[in-house]
Amino acid sequence: GEMNVKGRDNSSGVPTMLKVRAEDIDEALEEPIDQIINAILQTLELTPPELSADVFESGITLAGGGSLLRGIRNNIEQKTGLSVQTAEEPLMCVVRGSGKALENIDILKSVSL
Repeated sequence: GEMNVKGRDNSSGVPTMLKVRAEDIDEALEEPIDQIINAILQTLELTPPELSADVFESGITLAGGGSLLRGIRNNIEQKTGLSVQTAEEPLMCVVRGSGKALENIDILKSVSL
């Protein structure tokens, strides 16, 4: 499909509208999605065997806006062999996690990151 996108042309500074095809967006996102997949694979390589066995058994959960990208779950599953789920409310995960961290600020301060 296609959709109209409004914005400012960076070269002229003039407001403009373009028709954007879904294929164009897919192509633009290909490299960032590959970087996400490579980060997952690198993390798995560094994960202790007993933990990585759990990850392969239970899979991973995606959170945040990126988890809503069309086809990202399928792409990650195919390239990693992992089962992939999306969090129930992926856009709220960071906010909720930050809230829990603030509720337990003393514990957070004692953990070295």
